[in-house]
Amino acid sequence: MRRKLHIKFIVLLLLLVACSPIYAFELEPQSSTLIMSAVSEINTVSGKITVYGETHTYNSVSKISVTTYLQYWNGSRWVDYLSWSSEKSNTSYVSIYREVIPPRGYYYRVRSVHTAESAGIKETMHSTSSYIFY
Repeated sequence: MRRKLHIKFIVLLLLLVACSPIYAFELEPQSSTLIMSAVSEINTVSGKITVYGETHTYNSVSKISVTTYLQYWNGSRWVDYLSWSSEKSNTSYVSIYREVIPPRGYYYRVRSVHTAESAGIKETMHSTSSYIFY
């Protein structure tokens, strides 16, 4: 009985993975007591670049924020092009989503700074998406 349940779970998990969109993000390995996930994503939709950043904590915190940067590669380093910030209180989730039309002919990526504060503890994490050519 248990073996059948495990097999069904694995099949369901594989189906979910195969049918899910691919999210590109990099979470710096850090120990965390507040921040559960820190995500940066970049995509292209209908000729626009979509920028997404989210911060998710284990529990509701007094302050949670995400600052997301759209960056381009200038040939030698990543340069901030645009940025957005969102901050909330007494919740466990905050996100930013934007659609932009930047100049073409560059590589772009998204970098985010994620912070959470609760009971005198402040945590900061960074995440970076993969890059795309636009």
